[in-house]
Amino acid sequence: MILMLFHIAVGSVALLSGGAAMLLGKGSPGHRLAGKVFLGAMVLMCATGIILSIQGMQWFSLFVAIITFYLVMTGWFAGSAQTAANALLLKLGLVFAMATMLGLLWIGWLASTDPDFIDGDFGDIAAANYYVLAIFPLWSAVQDLRCILRPALTAHQRIRRHLWRMGLALVIASAAFFLGQSDEFPKWLRGAHLFLPTLLALGATLYWLVRWRDRRRANASPPPASP
Repeated sequence: MILMLFHIAVGSVALLSGGAAMLLGKGSPGHRLAGKVFLGAMVLMCATGIILSIQGMQWFSLFVAIITFYLVMTGWFAGSAQTAANALLLKLGLVFAMATMLGLLWIGWLASTDPDFIDGDFGDIAAANYYVLAIFPLWSAVQDLRCILRPALTAHQRIRRHLWRMGLALVIASAAFFLGQSDEFPKWLRGAHLFLPTLLALGATLYWLVRWRDRRRANASPPPASP
């Protein structure tokens, strides 16, 4: 019970700090502070989520927590300057993502072949859920491999990598909190409006990705001809 309450508390801090980081100007002192709080809270939330998932035999939630942890850590290091240490972490991240994908495929295979397989989240969960979730680490691994094969990432590429990974982690955390735990809310709070925080997190992530793409185009375009 205490672990669950702590999990909820750090999850709430993660959502608030993640929302603040989305709203504040990128690179500003406020954004950096909110980002550090978000990172710490997300790591604690994922760690407690992994423990709770194992205790409750909730395999789907276990992999969601693992993927979220991976996204937060790789997203955080993507925002820092490229160093030899970061290059090593990039390779370790690729291995981690591939291992997570293989784990999901294995659990999905068990769910489809073992009649006694039970997931504490949904009971006799369909294998397709695991196969769909495996798309996230697969896509992330492809992006990791692309970064490894490049000689060096530009600042713009690093920022976009940072944005989509941290943003996706916030989207997953929002969905897990408001939608995955909707039955824990009072009846008068339940309803379609619980989708709103997740949609806002997704919209903010897409907004910043589009804005940085447009900024790159603006910087790449030639200056106007003088009259």
